[in-house]
Amino acid sequence: MIACPMSTNSDLLNSLKYICKITQKLEGDWVIIGSVAACLSGADLVPKDVDFCASALFVETLIGCEIGQNAIKTGQKIFSNPYVTIPIERGLPIDFMGDLSVFDGNKWQKLVFKSRKTIKFDFGDIYIPEIWEQIEILKTFGRAKDLAKLPLLQKLL
Repeated sequence: MIACPMSTNSDLLNSLKYICKITQKLEGDWVIIGSVAACLSGADLVPKDVDFCASALFVETLIGCEIGQNAIKTGQKIFSNPYVTIPIERGLPIDFMGDLSVFDGNKWQKLVFKSRKTIKFDFGDIYIPEIWEQIEILKTFGRAKDLAKLPLLQKLL
């Protein structure tokens, strides 16, 4: 468990506060991945959105109970699951992904998280994978923008 870096920007904080607010009443594991996880681990980068991953049931429950009409259905060809993006006023957009699967060139591979580290904020806890697993995830995605983050995380090991 670590405390949040002091340099976290206000747009990101507003989005993380929103996540804490809507998840506090629900049971289930979830993690934040991508640039936000890297940033919260100490990587020097500025996230453009928040990638929230959980089971499909957890995400569907959030959409049904908490998010509702603000959801915008989106998706990319390398991911098998439909996911929704929630624009946050004075915050970063949040991509909610349930049962995330990635196409590795031959088959769809479900992303199974092996670690979960707690980042403490005054408004609640945020969960991210350990740095070694963040590196594995970025390699699995294989996109240029993901691979470019590898050196930033590798130097934190």
